[in-house]
Amino acid sequence: DGRLFPLMIATGNHEDDLSNLTFGDPNFRDVYKLFNIPVKDVYYALNFGGNLLRMYTLNSELHACWDTEQLDWLTEDMMNYSSESNSPYWKMVNYHQPMVPNSHYDRRTDMYNCWAPLFDKYHVRVAMESHSHTMKTTYPISLDSTVPYDFENVGFTRDDVCGTVYIGEGNWGAPPRGEMEHRPRAWTRQLAETRSY
Repeated sequence: DGRLFPLMIATGNHEDDLSNLTFGDPNFRDVYKLFNIPVKDVYYALNFGGNLLRMYTLNSELHACWDTEQLDWLTEDMMNYSSESNSPYWKMVNYHQPMVPNSHYDRRTDMYNCWAPLFDKYHVRVAMESHSHTMKTTYPISLDSTVPYDFENVGFTRDDVCGTVYIGEGNWGAPPRGEMEHRPRAWTRQLAETRSY
């Protein structure tokens, strides 16, 4: 009817695997069944506009390095969609827990070690994150082993040519985190509280 927009559903820490329940059960919250996602562990990719955009959804509730099925799939898919003939103009990724949050959570070293190098290598332009109940936008950033690991940089450096912009950490409907918990990094462009409506 012209009023719908596509949803790329990512699983988060509030989704339960209630695989024994059926649709309509008041306790049914299984994202995999509810949205007819093709992979039970809720990681997948879709193209929009032919080769204009390839959108990846990853499952940050799984360990990014130890879950070899997801990591192998991501590596192979990004490699397959990086040839001269089929490389999308934009590659974007969404997942729930932020890699390096700008709030009171700690860095997800598994994502940092196993996903960030792939984002750099295969030129992911935007990574959309959630979970922290703050809103942030970074400059384009890449991993850089020459950058000292400290609170402000966390091993990333600004890279306007090949870097990934990390956005999000927001929420739909949950209370915002307080200002005192915001922790801007050297490469944070904007950071603010989110509001519930």
